[in-house]
Amino acid sequence: MPVTPLTLVKGDEHGSETDYRDALPVNMYAVQRKILGADGYMLNYPGLTSFGTGLGIDRGGIYNERHIDHYRVSGTRLISVSSIGVVTDLGFVSGSKQAALPYSFNTQAIITNGKMWLYDSVNGLVEVTDSDLGEPIDGVWIDGYYFLTDGEYIYHTDITSES
Repeated sequence: MPVTPLTLVKGDEHGSETDYRDALPVNMYAVQRKILGADGYMLNYPGLTSFGTGLGIDRGGIYNERHIDHYRVSGTRLISVSSIGVVTDLGFVSGSKQAALPYSFNTQAIITNGKMWLYDSVNGLVEVTDSDLGEPIDGVWIDGYYFLTDGEYIYHTDITSES
């Protein structure tokens, strides 16, 4: 069976070694189907590409603008994923449920399975063990306070202590 060439739309790209070079499509495949007078077209590959492989099942993630870092709960580990995909293990987070990840000026909070942890680069990952904490399922940081809920009540941290 003869192979029918497909018309490619080519762009231009400047390189340090040349004034002009063709920039061929990346992550695309050819579809041989007559359309708009052409013998086929290029289509993106479906799905995602692997980047910064975690340490378990993904339970939530957030880009923390204060810390300029991307945090994820992967399995039972809090990890940091750098812009080039390097994964750093930051500590243990128990449970298996989805994690909420609000953050303040100083800390990154992790709320999951009715527990709360706070992470910062100085103290590391620390579980909050205050008896007034209850069993939070979600939270948000507003005006110097972490506001938490257990699904029935709303409560908050102290202005002098985020824990």
